[in-house]
Amino acid sequence: MEASGFDMDNVSDGKAVGDRKAVSDGKAICDGKSVGDGKAICDGKAVSDGKAMGDAADGRLRETVVSRMVVARGLAISYERLLVELPGGASAQRDVIRHPGGCGVVAVDANGDVYLVRQHRVAIDKVTLEIPAGKLDAGELPLDCAMRELREETGVTASEIREIACIYTTPGFCDEALHIFLATGLSRGDSDPDEGEFVEAVRMPLAQLADMAMRGEIQDSKTVFGILYAARAML
Repeated sequence: MEASGFDMDNVSDGKAVGDRKAVSDGKAICDGKSVGDGKAICDGKAVSDGKAMGDAADGRLRETVVSRMVVARGLAISYERLLVELPGGASAQRDVIRHPGGCGVVAVDANGDVYLVRQHRVAIDKVTLEIPAGKLDAGELPLDCAMRELREETGVTASEIREIACIYTTPGFCDEALHIFLATGLSRGDSDPDEGEFVEAVRMPLAQLADMAMRGEIQDSKTVFGILYAARAML
């Protein structure tokens, strides 16, 4: 199976809007250091109304790590077994996956169409419809990762791109933090997937994708989040 990009005859022109204006400065939102109002999103210390939940309230829920053991290391992730002390004093075991984090991009052109990819996910043995996304390389800024993944998977570049959220994909057992970006002012080029990555790039109307998400027809969580955010902001 060959990696494929867009059929340029069937894709409308996406014209760049001036020079690339990176609204995001590429810093993580999850660490609470780079949010528009300066308040953390993913660290649990601030909620949408700006009122702190407080350490006292969190303390009644917090589990304390007593010891940890690395069970296995993979190409991109590691598996740890933690011994924790529960708020009531009892002990419990937690299995945790450590992940370097990643980025996803909702790229919307001047016609309101979104660029996505279809690919087979062997973990669930399904072909999924997803926004372009990938993991952070060592030392890579989220903004750089987002632009790289968008170009590699779809051949698209953006003159304007900003980080809209940072989400934890599966906090019950994994620390993966995924930075979601909204990209506009699009220009097309040639895709360049990673070696061993087989994807099919597609383009669909944002309104149609939002309807599909609401009907449960899109099952990838980052894509559901990104599409519904973009639809709320742009439609």
